[in-house]
Amino acid sequence: MRSVGPLLAVATAMLTTVACAGPEPVVLVAADTIPPALSVEPVEPDTTDSTSEQVTDPVPTSSPVTTSSPGAVDVDERTRIITTAEFDNIIVDGGGRTGAPGDDLVAAATVDIANWMAFTVRDVYQHDQSPLRGGVHAVHRERRTPAPDCAGVPTEYRDMLDYVALYCPTEDFIAYDAGSGGLLGALNAEWGPMATAVVIAHEFGHAIQERVGVLDRPLPTIILEQHADCLAGAWMGWDDPSRSVQPGRDAVLTALVALIEVRDPVGVDPFSPGGHGTAFDRIGAFTHGYIGGSAACVPLIDEPLEVMPNRFGDLDDLARGGNAPYDCSGVADPECRASYEFLGDDLNEFWSLALDVAVTIEVSGGRPTCDNAAPIAFGVATCSVDRSVWIDESVLRPIYDDRGDFVLGFLLGLAWAQLLTDPAEIDQSCAVGAWMGDLALGRGRNPERASTVVTSPGDIDEAVDVIMSTATDGVAALDEIARLRTGVLTGVDACSL
Repeated sequence: MRSVGPLLAVATAMLTTVACAGPEPVVLVAADTIPPALSVEPVEPDTTDSTSEQVTDPVPTSSPVTTSSPGAVDVDERTRIITTAEFDNIIVDGGGRTGAPGDDLVAAATVDIANWMAFTVRDVYQHDQSPLRGGVHAVHRERRTPAPDCAGVPTEYRDMLDYVALYCPTEDFIAYDAGSGGLLGALNAEWGPMATAVVIAHEFGHAIQERVGVLDRPLPTIILEQHADCLAGAWMGWDDPSRSVQPGRDAVLTALVALIEVRDPVGVDPFSPGGHGTAFDRIGAFTHGYIGGSAACVPLIDEPLEVMPNRFGDLDDLARGGNAPYDCSGVADPECRASYEFLGDDLNEFWSLALDVAVTIEVSGGRPTCDNAAPIAFGVATCSVDRSVWIDESVLRPIYDDRGDFVLGFLLGLAWAQLLTDPAEIDQSCAVGAWMGDLALGRGRNPERASTVVTSPGDIDEAVDVIMSTATDGVAALDEIARLRTGVLTGVDACSL
């Protein structure tokens, strides 16, 4: 995030991620390019089981959210194994591996994903379906039998540490990191084995692409990855009575966390070789499939979802990592303004034009002076009596410095939306997204807008991080991010209820 004058030269220093298709594996992402994730505390599991079905993964504590989506209808709180499967009969582990607590879920989920792939290829794409002839391989350090080669290239454990998982089109197999030392092992340890299941579902998405001819086309990696993310969401929201696993709201939360972990680093052009998209992009594609099912993913090859800009606008922004200084302490630039000042001024201008009435909300430091102040999060609160916003810097500042400047931007956006709009008349998450989209895209911008504030790479993902940091219900988090996305991509007029 930055406040700028005239447009400056675009920085050329860029990073790239690794991904390939065709004769070499299609891979999820190179682990060494993944930025540190926002720490999200998992919910302690409830060990009470009053059903005959096996229940697994952390238990969300928030109230269920009803959805009328074609997929993900009446989603239970907890993931359930409906039909068990033996891990060693479903996954090729090569020997030497000690069984893990989540193996039963991974096995049952893999059976479920294979059945979903058959349905998708046959009934949705109208193509001939065939099972994976090379199987699904758990790759780990202790493996006695090597994983199969892909187009003559060995598949080694260090590849899994880099890639997390891969699909090999030539030999038609999937391999994933089954060790404890990589990204997937860390996700499994904190969030449960549905992390592995959603990664396997993504790779089955690439197997579907091979069966329907998508991998024969010279497409950018981002298109293939967006389509596979959509298909992974379609699997999770699949409404079929014969499922061997019924993913719960906890599984959706785990999937969203995994997508945040495997986003492109800031500064990477999503259409560069190996680009996968931001967390905002990847969650958007996943949600598209979760809500609309596999059929909703079909058009994305020729008409992909919009992806967010992720390149630095100037060299100064690159040098700062896309983050504006909080309060200009120690900054030599005489034109520097504190982040909360220029953000507050920008929000006042945006809403003055949107509502056609002067808006002059002020930001103050410290604790609110009013009774019944409404907390937003991370030390930001509002007073509706005098329409003021308060920041407890002892709470916010460490988070700002650690997680990025648009943590504050998103929280202030929420504060303005809540002070100025009626939730019965406007979707406030969408309204915040409309302001964010105005900064990021400038599409349909009011000609009277004089703003010099623009987003930087990573800013919108920082807003997603805020949503996820307090989420205990995956479906509710997915829904809020989807509403934010509507505002970002279509503007405030789309937010009316």
